[in-house]
Amino acid sequence: AYSLQAYQALWNHLTAQAERRRRGEALQSVVLVPGTTLDAPGYASCTNKPLAVVFDLDESADKAADPDAPWRRWKGDGTDAVVATPGAVEGIEAARREGVAVIFTTRRLPASAPGVTGLLDQLGFGRFEPGRTLILTGDAEAPKGDEQVRQVIAAGYCVVALVGDSLNDFSTLFEAA
Repeated sequence: AYSLQAYQALWNHLTAQAERRRRGEALQSVVLVPGTTLDAPGYASCTNKPLAVVFDLDESADKAADPDAPWRRWKGDGTDAVVATPGAVEGIEAARREGVAVIFTTRRLPASAPGVTGLLDQLGFGRFEPGRTLILTGDAEAPKGDEQVRQVIAAGYCVVALVGDSLNDFSTLFEAA
């Protein structure tokens, strides 16, 4: 029930942001700009960028009894017992209906893209495009660190929501705090 309520709240937020955009109101990204602090936050500009919600796909190692479990559990090869969080599929469908791009990020290697995209599709999330709506950062060509990934996404999108399971999924400034 908790996750259903969380996804309903996210859906309501995304719907409100899309409606504000349709009315021509200025929107503010939730991605912090470089050089900002938690005491004096600054946010990426939205201008007329398309709306997006960014989901961190990886389970935080500190939340798992076995830090390597998230990587072993989700190989994307069909042998893993992965199910979508209740409300997640419906929440993502609602975001898309509102015209909000859905972007997943993961620290998996680009070689895992076929398995990851296949599993997302199998779970009901639809197809994702590596490098565009699925950002795999586990390679030398990819932006380094979660903060850089958010900055790259915010350069092309008005990110109106970030979804993750640890504070670092929102900003690495929380590490210092």
